[in-house]
Amino acid sequence: MSGAELCIAGDFNQELGVDGPVGTRVGRAAFESTLETLELACVTGGVNDPLLQRGWRPNIDHILISQGLRAEAAAEIWPEHFPLSRKLSDHHGICVRVRQERNALQ
Repeated sequence: MSGAELCIAGDFNQELGVDGPVGTRVGRAAFESTLETLELACVTGGVNDPLLQRGWRPNIDHILISQGLRAEAAAEIWPEHFPLSRKLSDHHGICVRVRQERNALQ
């Protein structure tokens, strides 16, 4: 990608890096191929999945960032328990602090 930096967040209904109960292998392959083509990094899937890191089921809500951005720390989730009460949502809140790389500022 060229031009302005990009951050995309949303419910992709697709796990990354692992099989899970929501996505499909075909969908995962298409998602991963698209990330590569668009030069986007998923900072909430695969080895970066904050739910899997806790031994829970894979995350399907993702944050994607372009090459000029970097995650400052691992993704954070709320609430810090599983399974969730359905009173608020059937998804965890997820956030990542990002910063623009110095060389991207030029």
